[in-house]
This record gives sequence, C-alpha cells and structure tokens, in this order.
Amino acid sequence: MPDQVVHSLRTTYELLIVQFPVEEAIEAPQPELIGQTVSAPQRTFLGRGETRHIPYQRRGECIDQTLGEVAKKPTLSLFTWVDDNGVTHYSDKRAGGGEAKQIKLSTGDEMDYYLLDLKTHGVHKMFKDQLRARIKKSFLFYRSLLGQGELRKIAVNMQVFANSAHYADYRRSIQATVAADAPGFYSPSRNESVLLYLGEQQTTETAVHEAVHSITSGLIGETGPWLTEGLSEYLENLQVKMQYAEVSPSPDWRSKQGLRFSPVPLHILLNTAHQEFYGSSSKDFYGTSWAFIYFLMDDPTREQWLAQLLLQEKADRCDVTLDIAQLERVTGVPISQMQRTFNHWLRTNTLTAHRY
Repeated sequence: MPDQVVHSLRTTYELLIVQFPVEEAIEAPQPELIGQTVSAPQRTFLGRGETRHIPYQRRGECIDQTLGEVAKKPTLSLFTWVDDNGVTHYSDKRAGGGEAKQIKLSTGDEMDYYLLDLKTHGVHKMFKDQLRARIKKSFLFYRSLLGQGELRKIAVNMQVFANSAHYADYRRSIQATVAADAPGFYSPSRNESVLLYLGEQQTTETAVHEAVHSITSGLIGETGPWLTEGLSEYLENLQVKMQYAEVSPSPDWRSKQGLRFSPVPLHILLNTAHQEFYGSSSKDFYGTSWAFIYFLMDDPTREQWLAQLLLQEKADRCDVTLDIAQLERVTGVPISQMQRTFNHWLRTNTLTAHRY
C-alpha cells in the first residue's frame, strides 16, 4: 500500500479518536493498522491484565456442520408404580415390573436449538448450568433477526480445564498452534473451543463468546471479522431473565467515564482482513465491532439492516467478504452518512438494554 495512503488512514483514525472520551486510566494504543501479524491478540485490556478473548480462526474450507432443522424437543416419559409397601415411586426409567405406568410429559413449545458437548474438568457444575442457559437464550437473538425457519441445530463442543497443566497437556496433544500463554483457543477442524478456567464470571463470558462463534458459523457460514467478533462481543454480556434474555452495554467497552477503546472508522473496520483485525490494534477493532453491532440493534430500522446482512451471508456461506459496498447496498445509506450517525450514537451517555 502506498505510504501516502497509509498516512491518510492513520490520520483519519487519529482524528476520530479525539472526538470521544476515553478513560484516562487506560492508555489508548497507537493506531497500527497495516502489516500486523500475530498468532493471537494478547489482550491486556481494561487495566485488569486480561487476555481472555480468543481470535476466531477461519476454517479454511466451506463446510456446513449444522445438525439439521430445529425441531421441538421430544416428549419426556415418566414412569410410576406402587411397591408392595404401598409406596408410590417415580422414575425416568421403567421399573416395578409390569405394574409401572407411563406418563408422558410435554415440553410445550421448547425448541431443540443446539447439542452441547461440554466437558468441565474440575469445574463446578453451576458453571455448566449457567452456560447452557445463556447459550439457549442466545438463539432468541438469532430468531428475532432471521426468523424461526432460518435456524439450524448447532453443535457446540467445548472443554474447560481448571488445572493449567492439564490444559497445556491437552493443547499439545491436539497440536494447537496458539501462544503458550493464551487462556484458550478454538480448533476449526475439531469444531471445539478449549478454555482455561479463570473464575466463574470471566470464563462464562469467554465460553459464551466462543459458543456464539460456533452458532454464527453454523447459521451463516464464513463472514468478515467485524461481524463475527461483534456478535460474540455483543452476546457474551447476555443475561438470563426468567423467560427472556437481556443484553446490556458491555462494561468491557463502555463506562461512565467514556469509551474503553478508540473507535476505528467504519471504512477501515469493514474492509479490514483477519490478519490486521487481530494485530496490535485488536482492542480497538474488538471494541468498535461490539459498538457497531449494539448501534445496529439499538434502532428498529438498523436492526432490519443487520437482519438482511445476516440473511445475505447465510445465502452464500462460502463468501467471506462483508464490506462497505454490501453494507451500502443493504442500507441504502452512504458510509459517510452512516459514520456520522454512528459518531453521534457513540457520544450518547445512556444506552438501553435489549430484550429478546
């Protein structure tokens, strides 16, 4: 790329940074958008020494790994019988000889969205239960955008290790090419996320983030890094509220003092390839991707734009491009006008939670 073009991109980036308040306690990284190549983004974000987000790795081949259409969960059976002492028993397995009666329990309209193969090595059962609930509610988001008929059953495979030595042994056993100090990784060939347990909240959010990668890849196929990471960042903050799901503004990226990242201009974000996205400025790319998804979901018209983008990506699962031209065709809005509206939204002091 010519030097004058690189200078122009960086100048535009620097001008945009100063328009938004950034927490003083967090040093905004210098924009280095060109030619950055690393195996994993070392995310020491938010002053907490975190390196918890794992770069999404493209599969390298176009494979549909979904498990067929989503259907209602099958009816459950319960067996009951009275023993010789007059005591009534209930079980999910037939017993009591020929005296057992079968009771069929309907699951109502509950849908069978995913198959979770979760192996937790030394991790508390509560973590597993919370993860299942949040993955299930994530499908409500996709259903709200794509419609029930466009959903497919997804396989989510994950291993979580409480012991760092066991985690390292497993990483070496499958020859995962990630940094030795990375707290987790995703293996495309195995369709499996592997995480090191670093506390309940942090690991649950990371696990949801990685599960959403599996869901997004299964539903729409390969796509641009801003979309797949933006969706994962957006949904990792999902909370289960009785019968609905709620997504609030992420404290990782926004606080009362301002943004926790330096916004990347949309014309750069949308045209950035995987290699540059996960480079030394990955914090800003992650943060801007989260913000742009939240921005789209914060307005009914923009929400429909995102729905159309997802449906277009789904129609051509093998097309990894999702750039400015496609966004402008779907929205009918020039990128310059979109940028101005996005800038205004970023300055908004109060953001509302989204419910599904």
